[in-house]
Amino acid sequence: SVRKTLLLMKNLYLLILGSLFSLQLKAQSQYFSVPVKVLDTYLEDSVHVIGRLDLDFPVDGKVFVQFDGEGFGDTLDRIILAANDQPDWGTNDGNVSFVSNEKGEGNCFSHTRTFSVTAGQHSFYAVAHNYVDNGGSGIASIFGTLSVEFIPQNDEIISESSITVDEYEALQPVAFDSITIETSGAGKVELRLNGNLDINFGDVMLVAITDTKNWSFSDPNNIALEATAPNEYYVGFSFTRVVDIPKAGVYTFYAMAQRGYEEEGSGYIYAYTNFHARFYSSTSDNVVLGRKIIEDDFNLGQDLRLMDSINLNVPNSGKVEIRFDGELQSSLGHQILLAASNSPSYALENGSVILEATDADLDRHTFVHTQVYDVEPGTHTYYVMAEDYLGDGTAIDLHGHFLVKYYPESVVSANEALFTELPFEIWPNPATDRISIQYQHAEEPMTISILDLQGHVVRQKRNMVSGSDLETTTLPAGIYIVQLSNGKENGYKMLVKE
Repeated sequence: SVRKTLLLMKNLYLLILGSLFSLQLKAQSQYFSVPVKVLDTYLEDSVHVIGRLDLDFPVDGKVFVQFDGEGFGDTLDRIILAANDQPDWGTNDGNVSFVSNEKGEGNCFSHTRTFSVTAGQHSFYAVAHNYVDNGGSGIASIFGTLSVEFIPQNDEIISESSITVDEYEALQPVAFDSITIETSGAGKVELRLNGNLDINFGDVMLVAITDTKNWSFSDPNNIALEATAPNEYYVGFSFTRVVDIPKAGVYTFYAMAQRGYEEEGSGYIYAYTNFHARFYSSTSDNVVLGRKIIEDDFNLGQDLRLMDSINLNVPNSGKVEIRFDGELQSSLGHQILLAASNSPSYALENGSVILEATDADLDRHTFVHTQVYDVEPGTHTYYVMAEDYLGDGTAIDLHGHFLVKYYPESVVSANEALFTELPFEIWPNPATDRISIQYQHAEEPMTISILDLQGHVVRQKRNMVSGSDLETTTLPAGIYIVQLSNGKENGYKMLVKE
């Protein structure tokens, strides 16, 4: 009956709130991001902070700070880019860079750093600087995404990282880095290799992530890199793989390289790279999906071509990161647009990358495109696509990977005042198809979240005002917590869904 239900609510109220508080002390992995957009900015005078995230972590842990995107600079200028926990960049693995061979040429870049963090407030930065080579105007445009993935200490997500700054002979297959990860059971491992590779001009260098050293560049699961000018030997790249893990155990993966196709250089590489592995168990609330995309002689017409898609069903609100990276070979004079999106369309600048071969022989480009979306419960579809932008069609070779990763939305951080009461009322309670929220200061917008008893956000509506409704039709019958938040204080009420 309703009377018994309300009595049960009263008896369980503090118990459930206490359980949610304990859950927050345990802490969940979290994901944060901000788009970066810099238009025609003078970068030679100093280091410029072009993206920033100010975060507050509930417990100690580890963060992966990632800055991906595309840059356009003047010829003779080297544009240095970095993800960092300081508003600056460092040498060796502390940055990536590019030089444009022609004005308006797009250059993709990818830089990841790993830091240990303590509970409390931290800031992370995307920075840019025209440094070392500065014979041009010093003006550049940069479009990208700065993101931070936080993994609490003792979390079920297992992560490992490796940094390489060294020279290797790659006339034969060479493992220039490796990473070992011990998994707790079945699941998936996300592997990512990115940074800069110093390649001798005239060589085509094949790079792959493998689970064995017995590899040859004839394996199609690789990307081909080449320096685009005698004075531009740094090649920025990003290469992702998602590997199924059948059971608990110790797994080793290798970053492999071998010269192939063209052999006019010395056959040596110098790596400034970051290699990362993250294991997500099959029981994790996080979901990671990946798909290889290998297309040789893929025909692009005048219209946008969808290359692949991934469906993702999410049980709760959260964020989805999608990443499309790899290597493209295209014909001289064609601008090839590549994009990852939550719809079969694209936007210019942050919503896509555009690459163009400026020499008939130097026709290989690396690419990376990262997008982040807020999601509500349900099925969502994500796409990767290509187009001969402004052209009338051409054929391309593309070797890459499409990643889709879901992060459930955390409830509130443990350092928030969980038991601080913002007074409000819910009507009706018990509820069937919708609830109305009434509170004082009716003109003040609030965020209303409905949480299940595991602390997951199952419904959320931002910028609500007093008297607004929240739909509950599709919620399973049961007991929930309704959270009212103005960003500083919170209020909580029990809700019964019939």
